[in-house]
Amino acid sequence: LGLLLTQNKQEADLRCGVASFQADQGKLNASAIVLDTTNVLITGHGNIDLKSERLDLKLQGQPKKIRFFRVRAPIDLAGTLSKPRIVIDPAKPLLQAGAGTVLAVLLTPLAATIAFVDPGLAKNADCAALLAQAAPDKSLAGGPPGMTNLLIGAEITGGR
Repeated sequence: LGLLLTQNKQEADLRCGVASFQADQGKLNASAIVLDTTNVLITGHGNIDLKSERLDLKLQGQPKKIRFFRVRAPIDLAGTLSKPRIVIDPAKPLLQAGAGTVLAVLLTPLAATIAFVDPGLAKNADCAALLAQAAPDKSLAGGPPGMTNLLIGAEITGGR
């Protein structure tokens, strides 16, 4: 969210990405999405309706290093495949701002910054294990009639 708001052009290498989908009659249900960059571990879930081309995905980033003045807000990827939109739910940032206000009132104005510090505890995803699960010969079979399980994965930068 911070990069979107500041228009920061900082880049991070994508280490790997894996998504697990259940497909049923043109609807993809993403039970797990993992995008691992050098700076942030992004996880998510949601749905893609191939018939209407509608997107309903929720993504949450967890930094790998301490971040100051970080606004914690999941990102919704909505809209259609041809015109996706990024939607930010204002509820979490408002709660975070409220916590900062309470800290400023109860302690000191400087204490308000504590609500916007993220310790950066996320670790690198195990790209090799995620990609092994996504290998075509490991895809899941069975399930309800008409339902297919899809695992998609890619290693982008060699999995540093």
